[in-house]
Amino acid sequence: MDYSVNINPYGIPKSVMEAMQEALNNVQRYPDIRCEELINMLTEKFSCENGQIVCGNGASELIMAVCHAIRPKRAVLYAPGFSGYRYALKTVDCGIINCYDYRRMEETIADEKPDIVFITNPNNPTGQLISPDTVKKIKKACAAAGSTLLIDECFIELTGRPDEYSSVQDIKQQDEENNVIILRAFTKSFAIPGVRIGYALFSSKALAEKVRSNIPEWNVSVIAQSAAKACLNETEFVKRSAKLIARERKFLSDVLIKNKYNVFSSDANFILFEDVSETAGKGFTGGDRRLYDRMIDKGILIRDCSDYEGLIPGYYRIAVKTHEENITLLNQLLSLE
Repeated sequence: MDYSVNINPYGIPKSVMEAMQEALNNVQRYPDIRCEELINMLTEKFSCENGQIVCGNGASELIMAVCHAIRPKRAVLYAPGFSGYRYALKTVDCGIINCYDYRRMEETIADEKPDIVFITNPNNPTGQLISPDTVKKIKKACAAAGSTLLIDECFIELTGRPDEYSSVQDIKQQDEENNVIILRAFTKSFAIPGVRIGYALFSSKALAEKVRSNIPEWNVSVIAQSAAKACLNETEFVKRSAKLIARERKFLSDVLIKNKYNVFSSDANFILFEDVSETAGKGFTGGDRRLYDRMIDKGILIRDCSDYEGLIPGYYRIAVKTHEENITLLNQLLSLE
């Protein structure tokens, strides 16, 4: 059982599966090269203009396209954070400055004057939402430093609080001087990581067009576009999913805390926790074998977070799944003691 990938525990909505199956009838044709029908639906959803949205073969393609369009020399990243930003930045030989506290990010941006800043809301791997006040301060610092700000909101819908924490409202007003990009994907909310479909909203149409020119032609398949359009009609499904996740996240966290794991408060569909027996250097709970390896022996995969900047061996992330699946995880985890 795979608890390392954070997707909707309800799986793919029936309407989305049907849309993909129907799209098979059209795969003999090239897809819409500019995703016009999908973008029209997105502009209506977010009350922005067509030129402000770019669709990609997953959020990862858009991150790469942004880096190749801007060609940054210096970037500020919050750590620990999603490794995909580092991967893309390395392809353009960009220097990376790590910031380990959102409260100090303003100062870091002012001092370093980076070409681009990446933040994730909610953060991955902690799952914590960033307060609107903090995001506002980071935006202001980026504007003053002339930095492009990319806000990754790929998990925000599953928090159940996008209206409170999303920065999409700021994108509605075009601003060709202060570049803000909001990144989203259908992957997590609709359990379709294999389909590859994401989108970005830009405050600057000029930057949007520059990023679009760094993406291959026909990059979003017929099946992916059909799936995305069906996803946009599933608003109640997302709300229902967020309620399940909130309930099960609390259940998992409470049990882990009672069993002496250090659990980070999360707002998302995943939880970061610390096995203190590993991080304290006092010997592992299971002798000389790490928790990750012992769970693998039981046929369960959890995310080893030791490769995240700022984390060490002993930090793990688990996905929030259905109640039955969460009980299976806990039973196997606690049987190790």
